[in-house]
Amino acid sequence: MGVDKKYMPTIMIILVGTFVGSLTQTLLTSALPKIVADLGISVGLGQWLTTIYLLVIGIMVPTTSFLIGRFSTRQLFYTCMSFFFTGSLLALFSGNFAMLLSGRVLQAVGTGILFPLLNVIVLELAPLSRRGFAMGIVGLAVSFAPAIAPTLSGWLNDTYGWQSIFLLLSVFSGAILLCAAFLLKNVKREEFSGPLDKLSILLSYYNNLWIGYGSQPYAFPSHSLSYNKGSNWSDDSFLGSTRPYVRQSAILLLQRSFCR
Repeated sequence: MGVDKKYMPTIMIILVGTFVGSLTQTLLTSALPKIVADLGISVGLGQWLTTIYLLVIGIMVPTTSFLIGRFSTRQLFYTCMSFFFTGSLLALFSGNFAMLLSGRVLQAVGTGILFPLLNVIVLELAPLSRRGFAMGIVGLAVSFAPAIAPTLSGWLNDTYGWQSIFLLLSVFSGAILLCAAFLLKNVKREEFSGPLDKLSILLSYYNNLWIGYGSQPYAFPSHSLSYNKGSNWSDDSFLGSTRPYVRQSAILLLQRSFCR
């Protein structure tokens, strides 16, 4: 990558942590039928274990640039992996759907910050002539994880049960935290002193929530959590009436992002 050797352990630790977080995106895909049966929940409710993960990541990413400018690399990484480790343990020992969903949310909070953090660190450390190569390696590692996750989770689920998935994640995240305590270094970056753009964050949250939740009746009309025959929420007229507000908020968000 052309990075100073003293920072290679830092990049590798963050890269492995991001790989584990990316792996978790699709890790429950093959285990959902077993989880649904064990917890006695509906398929529509069970699929929220995967949907909520992606939704929370989408909510966390917009706030990461503010956090990266205010906190050191070690502080952010420890916080991210602590969230992920706690969420994995909570899911491992969960006895009901609420605990399991809460664990997934905590995992996603950590992963949502790790994705941008890795990109910023690599771009900061890699020389200009090697940035393309460095980002290619990062993209390959992050994209490869979700591809192998369903196969891995299927094997773990069939052999040891779905709890073994979270046991594996707990062990990996705990080991990463331990390695980070000795090897992770702070990367000097330009400090950010501006205020958090709360309106843009709220607009981003609103759009993510509509896309992740409000559009479910179209994607999964018979299995959606929000689907209920006779319900106004799943009615086309309700979702159709919200589209103009979503469109306007998206336009306003773009204006605030590019017209400064």
